[in-house]
Amino acid sequence: MRKIVKILALTAIMLITMPAVAQSMKMVIDTNTGEAVGRLVKITPTAYVIDVQDTGEINKAPNLKVVTFSAKNGQGVIYRNDYVKVNVRKGPGLNYPVVAQIANEQGCVPEAYPCLGKVKGWYKTTLNGVEGYVLAKLVQWDGMDTF
Repeated sequence: MRKIVKILALTAIMLITMPAVAQSMKMVIDTNTGEAVGRLVKITPTAYVIDVQDTGEINKAPNLKVVTFSAKNGQGVIYRNDYVKVNVRKGPGLNYPVVAQIANEQGCVPEAYPCLGKVKGWYKTTLNGVEGYVLAKLVQWDGMDTF
């Protein structure tokens, strides 16, 4: 019983101290390929200022368009940038069984997983062909994978 209380207390501290998770962001899209070019920082008269891993400018072109990506619409990726394992459950709730875990190896770049939508505070994703749900407070969402 003591062990369960300790685990619950540590989980509560972790949830309280984690930063808020972004829910949407403006992206610059190449309409020819459908691919995200970068996160929109600002628009100048002649260019889009974008962030990928670094901030830079790309000239405006007919094939480039600004679109708002959102987790709710199943766009972007989710990731965990520390070494704590996170359960992926069969459904959006703690009562569903664990079907996989997101875990990063120490010293490795975080693995990004596709965001397939957001339901009741849970991100839907897929790992190794298995679909499941991750509690949104335990991972971060981004409009594109830049790891």
